[in-house]
Amino acid sequence: MYILFFQMTEMINGGIVIRNTIIKLIVFIVLSVSILAAGGEYVDRCFHEIGMRTIIDSNQHYLQQSFDRATAGFLVLSVIKSGLAVIEGSQIGVGFNLELGDIVQSLYDYVDIAWKTVLAGGTILMLTRLTLDAVAAIDHYFLSVTLFFFLMYMMVKWILPKAIQISRFLREAVLFLIVITMSLYFILPLSIKAASFLSAKISQPLIQETQASFAQIKEEFSPGGIQKKLFSGQNLKEKNWYSAMNFSENLERVKQRFTALQEYFAERTKQVSVWTIKLIAGYLFDCIIFPLTFLVVLYVVTKGMIQYCFGISRGASVKEDMEYLLIKYYGKPVDSKGLEREVS
Repeated sequence: MYILFFQMTEMINGGIVIRNTIIKLIVFIVLSVSILAAGGEYVDRCFHEIGMRTIIDSNQHYLQQSFDRATAGFLVLSVIKSGLAVIEGSQIGVGFNLELGDIVQSLYDYVDIAWKTVLAGGTILMLTRLTLDAVAAIDHYFLSVTLFFFLMYMMVKWILPKAIQISRFLREAVLFLIVITMSLYFILPLSIKAASFLSAKISQPLIQETQASFAQIKEEFSPGGIQKKLFSGQNLKEKNWYSAMNFSENLERVKQRFTALQEYFAERTKQVSVWTIKLIAGYLFDCIIFPLTFLVVLYVVTKGMIQYCFGISRGASVKEDMEYLLIKYYGKPVDSKGLEREVS
């Protein structure tokens, strides 16, 4: 009876060993094939079929449209800026000269800030497009490397179960590579997609409204429009020498003209300051806050989920370090009750 029981136990153990060996062989084959498929971009095609291609195309369309709007706004602001630069060097007066640069300096500063804001926004949008193109070119390589390290980790667990340090290093490497790969394939595209959704609802209407306002004063502040504004109507520089010598009359006319220009530019400065603030807020949310917020949130959530799946925590890491030291110096680890236990 005892012999029969022993034989049955041996058969069961042998069956378990065979089953485990078959499972390990299947896992090895699947991971090896997956590494080759990832390197050949076949896995990318699968991701595209499940909807990632639609998201990628939508992101490219959104970034292209936003960049085109930024370029159009940049050109409008460049015209306005060049016109105001003409005013800074203009003079009015008869027998004396009065610089106009002081009354347009604030307006010029606001336009210059708006110009730099649009330039920075367009640059960020272009860099984002280039980043997505770069990601599309290298993501499958990261996936191949991730699968390769995962295969190495499994083989070390199977062949060298006591190599705790090597196993832990490979596990940390796999975790890092999985997070990076997930970021390239999903987190970055999804964060831009989510940012584009909020942008269409919040920041883009604000940017379009502001750039339309600047476009309305484009002709008014173009170099030609500025010349008409400054020197339209009665010419302050009279050709009659007697009139030119009448300083009191000329001074009064210059004073009236200067006061009118001062009031006009003060009103425009107030309007442009509001437009500039709106433009800065729009591009700040559109190009930085929205994408980075979703990127950080998705990254943290993804990393937490992966750590949970791998069973990695700070407490577990400390426990593994203690077990490694106990095995190294004492030969046996200690359980929670302080008793030595056998190493399986």
